[in-house]
Amino acid sequence: NLSVVEDTPTVLLVEDNFLNQKVASALLHRLGLKVKLATNGKEAVDAVVAQRFSLILMDCHMPIMDGFEASVAIRKLEDQTGQYTPIIAITALAMGGDRERCIAAGMNDYLPKPIDKDLLKVKINHWLRTDVVYQSQKMRRKLVRPTSVMTVIEGKPIDLDELEEFFGAEQLQELVDVFLTHTADMI
Repeated sequence: NLSVVEDTPTVLLVEDNFLNQKVASALLHRLGLKVKLATNGKEAVDAVVAQRFSLILMDCHMPIMDGFEASVAIRKLEDQTGQYTPIIAITALAMGGDRERCIAAGMNDYLPKPIDKDLLKVKINHWLRTDVVYQSQKMRRKLVRPTSVMTVIEGKPIDLDELEEFFGAEQLQELVDVFLTHTADMI
């Protein structure tokens, strides 16, 4: 008997913001990827020492060790081991020179926040050289739409039906709950 071993790519998500962790993890899971979380650059470097990843999504601005320092440290480790992992920067700052600073730190690509699900898919397909597809939801429930959530970002309305279709009602409800719980503290 031959058995087939599923080789699901594992992504190291390096992000200090809890809400961003939840959203990015949900997006990555929907793409059929395994996710390991690090909340700062030092944890990311430690994770790379302990485990091999298919891809790293690296926030740039974090406490303890930022994404730039972590990327430099990871590249130094890779010089010793001969292994190589693509690193995609994720950052809310989209100022001139940010992309160049990411590349100078050893990152391969740049993804602005808020993360666009379609652009994320394109970047992952490029760097993993595979065609990941969104996983279908098996269970759908009615989403409770809180009226207190601001539903406009940069002048574009948020399409809750589209988000529910993408994430599924249960996952979207969890993200909305996390947003409502943690946003007041962030503001």
